Amino acid sequence: MASRARGGSVAVDAWDTPCRSRHDPLIAPPEARYQPEPAHTHGQSRGYIVNQRRLASMVGVAAFALPTVLSLTVLADACARHTISHYYYEGLWGAVFVGAIAFIGAFLFAYAGETRAEDVQTSLAGLAAVVVALVPTSGPGCSAPAFGGRVFADVTGAGPVLAPPRGGDPASHFALFPGADWIHGLAAVLLFAWLAYTCLVVFTRVKPDQQDTQGRRLSNKRRRDRIYRVSGAVIAAVVLAMVGRAAWLTLGGGSYDDGWTALRLTFWAESVALWAFGVAWVVKGKVFDTSLKDRGAV
Repeated sequence: MASRARGGSVAVDAWDTPCRSRHDPLIAPPEARYQPEPAHTHGQSRGYIVNQRRLASMVGVAAFALPTVLSLTVLADACARHTISHYYYEGLWGAVFVGAIAFIGAFLFAYAGETRAEDVQTSLAGLAAVVVALVPTSGPGCSAPAFGGRVFADVTGAGPVLAPPRGGDPASHFALFPGADWIHGLAAVLLFAWLAYTCLVVFTRVKPDQQDTQGRRLSNKRRRDRIYRVSGAVIAAVVLAMVGRAAWLTLGGGSYDDGWTALRLTFWAESVALWAFGVAWVVKGKVFDTSLKDRGAV
């Protein structure tokens, strides 16, 4: 509505101006510059909010459980693989790896962001997760002199006899096709980078209903944001470490057969990143610990 100010000038309430957008940063007050898109989020209905919280919680549980389960497979005489991705070749546990990552990817497709842009980003992250699951890394990822596992092998026409190693290299049986490991690695980096961005930027956004009358974040929102930022920082650190090591090895500055590999540091770094991812999404879901919900929130 317009109101007349002193001196005859007209003061216009920007919020009631039909030709201006509530999303316009030039007219929206600071505490309300970020707004979900009601048409995209079904008006933030109770059913929509509860469903999204459950999805977030399930994604978090799957992410946290995967490295936990794989780290315990040594108790079942499985080879202690160098990376989580190398468990693709570990018989039964390979199915667990593929299933868990594909599950996360599918739910990222189903999980809707609060804007159309976030929805697209989440879907791309889901696609990256599916690529990680279906396009395996190369090499056995196991230092044991003898071990069992799944391989890619040729079968001769004379019967169920494995052909000699393709190209004379036994490691060729642990590659879907040349260059598959690079596609797998790129998809994994993109996925983890998006997870770090989500924790640091998306989850820490402050909505108007998450502030008190003085514009300060509610106490539970502050607690959640601390968890999100720590989780995002951990994931970002792992991404930088993995990219740095890959660059170092590519440039000839190191060897795959070094202490890093012997200690399975890649596996543990990936595990820490997935645990951080899982914690952040479980907190986002607020299903298992309702004490983190804002007062009066659905």
